[in-house]
Amino acid sequence: MKFRTIYFPVLKSTNQYLSDLLNAGKEIDGLCVRTDFQEAGKGQGQNSWHSEANKNLLISLGFDFSFLQAAQQFSITQMASLTVLEALKTFLPQAELSVKWPNDLFVGDKKIGGMLISNTVNGKQLKRTIIGLGINLNQTIFPETLARAVSSKQLTGKLINMNDFERNLLDSFLKQAAFLKTETGRKTLEKNYLSHLYAFDKFRLYEVNGQKKRLKITGIGEFGYLLMADEQGQTFSFDIKEVVFLF
Repeated sequence: MKFRTIYFPVLKSTNQYLSDLLNAGKEIDGLCVRTDFQEAGKGQGQNSWHSEANKNLLISLGFDFSFLQAAQQFSITQMASLTVLEALKTFLPQAELSVKWPNDLFVGDKKIGGMLISNTVNGKQLKRTIIGLGINLNQTIFPETLARAVSSKQLTGKLINMNDFERNLLDSFLKQAAFLKTETGRKTLEKNYLSHLYAFDKFRLYEVNGQKKRLKITGIGEFGYLLMADEQGQTFSFDIKEVVFLF
């Protein structure tokens, strides 16, 4: 499979563009939509995605993962996270790269990218998947509300050619997506995801139900739930937004 890229200087949302195509009965598998500026970029939940025009990579990719069951969909998050880390490693070979659960891309304690994954389901099977990515490449000034944001340009002082980064990223996607096709491959993705998971197996502070708790991440459960334990050995399972990382 090869990706076909559609480019727009400005777009409301790359994810929304692919979603509209899908709703209109169009095939989106292998389609890459890229823009220089999103007027309504989204992050997880109700979060927005801020990006200065012409500075960062903003793309969405369409996939046919209908061979996966709905219960296996977190494997897609693991695959996509590892793909972006692999691409970033090419341009930031000395950086301390990790994935902050579920799919924020971190350098040290700062966020260099994020993603929004949308799946359509038919019964127990997945149908089509849209993976939206925002990677901070050349932006150097961020709003005060994004105090943890960082870019490749800030880290290295060098501009990244976004066409080069996109080609590297798409090549990585083709390689990593192949792991989704077998149980052995999916187990490999899970193992590699845990090995790159931010704060894995380390006690630190989190906020749970408005209270600070000292916990450590012990693994990933079904549907991508975060498995944790406290210092007394009590175990917990959290969905997105139920636990907050404290810095």
